[in-house]
Amino acid sequence: MGDIRSSMGYNAFSALNEAKRDKNYRGAIQSGETNESLKANIGYQTVLAYVQSKISESEEYNKVLAKMLDTDEGTDQLKNIIFSLLQKYPVPLEPEVIDSYRVRIFEDMTGLGLLTQYLDDPDVEEINIYGPGPRQIEVVGSRGAYMLEDGFATAEDVLNVVKRAVRKGNMVIDQMNPRVDSYIGGGTRVSAMIPPIVREDKGAVASFRKQTKAHITREMMIKSKMAMPEEFEFLELCAQCRVSGAVVGATGSGKTTLLNFLMSDYVLHTKGTTRVFIIEEARELQLPDDARVFYTATSGDTKSGAMITAPELLKSALRFHPTFISCAEMRGEEAMNAMTAAQTGHVVWSTFHAEDCQEAYARLLTMCKMSGTDLSENLLMRNLVQAFPIIVSSKQMKDGTRKITGIYEAERVEGIHVVGHYIYKLEVSDFEYNRDGRISAVHGAHRRVGHISDKLAQHIFDECGQYDRVAKFAKPGWKPASLASGDKSSFDGASVLF
Repeated sequence: MGDIRSSMGYNAFSALNEAKRDKNYRGAIQSGETNESLKANIGYQTVLAYVQSKISESEEYNKVLAKMLDTDEGTDQLKNIIFSLLQKYPVPLEPEVIDSYRVRIFEDMTGLGLLTQYLDDPDVEEINIYGPGPRQIEVVGSRGAYMLEDGFATAEDVLNVVKRAVRKGNMVIDQMNPRVDSYIGGGTRVSAMIPPIVREDKGAVASFRKQTKAHITREMMIKSKMAMPEEFEFLELCAQCRVSGAVVGATGSGKTTLLNFLMSDYVLHTKGTTRVFIIEEARELQLPDDARVFYTATSGDTKSGAMITAPELLKSALRFHPTFISCAEMRGEEAMNAMTAAQTGHVVWSTFHAEDCQEAYARLLTMCKMSGTDLSENLLMRNLVQAFPIIVSSKQMKDGTRKITGIYEAERVEGIHVVGHYIYKLEVSDFEYNRDGRISAVHGAHRRVGHISDKLAQHIFDECGQYDRVAKFAKPGWKPASLASGDKSSFDGASVLF
């Protein structure tokens, strides 16, 4: 893939190395030369080298810079130091240049350096850091995946950037707490690990996953062929009629995007009558501004003893009387609390990792058992089927597109085995390959392969009272049992019309 970095920005460490190599220019700076040709050659890379070298030579300045990694107290001090050094630069700098460079140098020394331009790029979805050096940073986005030729100079540089990234989500990563999930801004999840979990010469490894800030509409997902219109219509009907469920799949399969759409559609069609409670780790979900939403996130760490967990937030959620609860990603014992909430009249939708719809229930059972419950597996599974009758599976295909691969209804339990059926399924028919033998396109079709059960159809009808909407997904000839047949002989004794 072509090098796109020249049009997207610069690399501070490359600039530093280049400045250090320019011995003649450095000699001129040290000798105090101020001729016009010298002024004309002043650039950001050389000024950055000057500021960094002055700070590295000063024990006092180094203490302030180190303080920046773990607290907010040194921010003003470091900005003042940078400003002072720019004012003392051997060749006088214009005031507007000083103001511009002060911000830029501060970001390079305390921010995320060369990652910033990719984190700000809306076409970039994911950034992975494998260590220092060239071709150790992977960028994944609409242009595909590629390794950067640029990189961090040392393992210490990688560690410092990862520490700063984690701190932006009010988390701390150190040797006592070497694995952390945090976030940047409103929608970028940061997962990081440092020694002793990873090798010392790597400094740290990290993954930045961005949740799109754009409002995803049904039309956009239909255009991308994520699913056919009827599937979205069915999922919308489920959420609006108090049917709970989950979206499952691997990392990057589109689970969070689909959940965000489902919740946004829910508040759009129930405006003014609903209250949503969101529980997540990274702050990825974003509903319309006028929605009544409680945004909460797990916080703290086990070392400090101030950990607020998803199960605890789920317990708190019930005290806020929400109509819709989203535990953005279930990983463990919170599944038990989510199941209880779904059984007590709340709409609950979540995501978690599972290979397919049928395997999802076994995964749910495992997570519930992590709570230490003494309920039998049979009873647990029956409760799970009652709480979450609908499972949606999503997948990132080999050509990079994301698809809903199945919508499944669980009907009953035999032993600990779930009995149910697919309502919709993705059927792959063909692959296209590029010259390298890699899959470039996947062909197939989303198909309706079943109907919802009479029990689920009745539940939905009781909630919405719209026969035509429900009959579209029910078995042929289905009639709601809750409608009076009109046969007066079927009633014994008196009756009261309402």
